[in-house]
Amino acid sequence: MSKVAKYGKFVHLEKLLQGTFRAAVASLYKNSKLTAAQQDDERRKSSLMSPTTKIGIPTRIGMHYAEPIGRITRTMEIRREYYMTAFTYCADAVEPKFAAEFNADARLLIHDPATFGMRVCNAAQISRPRWIAFFAPAHYFDPEKGHPNYLPSDPPHMKYTLPWRLKETCYAWQQEWRFIWLPDSNLVGELPPIEFAIGPLSDIAILERLKP
Repeated sequence: MSKVAKYGKFVHLEKLLQGTFRAAVASLYKNSKLTAAQQDDERRKSSLMSPTTKIGIPTRIGMHYAEPIGRITRTMEIRREYYMTAFTYCADAVEPKFAAEFNADARLLIHDPATFGMRVCNAAQISRPRWIAFFAPAHYFDPEKGHPNYLPSDPPHMKYTLPWRLKETCYAWQQEWRFIWLPDSNLVGELPPIEFAIGPLSDIAILERLKP
């Protein structure tokens, strides 16, 4: 991972370049006012189970397993709200599709993602000491085939992070690298975005205007 980028409005990305990081609650992305590329249910994912799946039915003498007629839809729901922000690995060249699909007029190109991620996570830890903050790539799955419960390729410290990383394959072109911020308790009510200081990024990033 040599570079990552964030596409958006120049005025917002300028704040990030100057050192103000912003994360929004995951449920915000269900907003119908967002573009099709931005809109998704980040707390609920559904897919069809394998045709050979057997359903366990509890009985008085133990579990009875039966093969269902037709395909069964499996739904995974994250009940606790969390915060997130998305970046992309599409950073080697300006991607015209991002400008169109995200209504972007600029991009922040980050040349040192490791340093950037460390600065963000350290600042998040200071801002909310009991919350868990990390960066991770999205995992794309085909709803017709389902998604795994875990990724064998993940290092041990990433073993339980998959639920917050799932995206359907229709979004795979975005090659997402996301910041995930997990509160230590159940948040209720209207939850505004959170901004916190991470320090200027001019040493590791540049802000570029996109051609119309």
